[in-house]
Amino acid sequence: LKKTLEKVSDFCKGSLINEVCGIIGHDSSKYIFQEGKNIANDPRNNFVLDPLQYLLFKNKYKTLCIFHSHIVGDETPSDFDILMSENSCIPFLIYSLNTKKFYLYKPKNLETDLDLLGKLDSKIINYNNSIND
Repeated sequence: LKKTLEKVSDFCKGSLINEVCGIIGHDSSKYIFQEGKNIANDPRNNFVLDPLQYLLFKNKYKTLCIFHSHIVGDETPSDFDILMSENSCIPFLIYSLNTKKFYLYKPKNLETDLDLLGKLDSKIINYNNSIND
């Protein structure tokens, strides 16, 4: 999982102009990281993951969360992030380019593996704490 978080971080750092997005999932033996295509009309200020990409991913792997970057501000979810996470029942992993930290927003109704999500949550805490050291 640490390597997966590093992949997300590296991918997010690759775009300083527009938000990037993707998916983290799991198959029977490993975590899966997939870069996404941000198809938002205003990719500087928000993201929209291509729905076809999500469906193809979901058919092949267990979806753990959707990730995206914040190029302005911190890793706190926006009102739009919260709304989209709640509507989709999918956790959102947010990476801030400014603070270099992650935030995992978990909607009230989840459609994911809670054990795997808990492991991801603990790795995020360790990752964020290592930034402060």
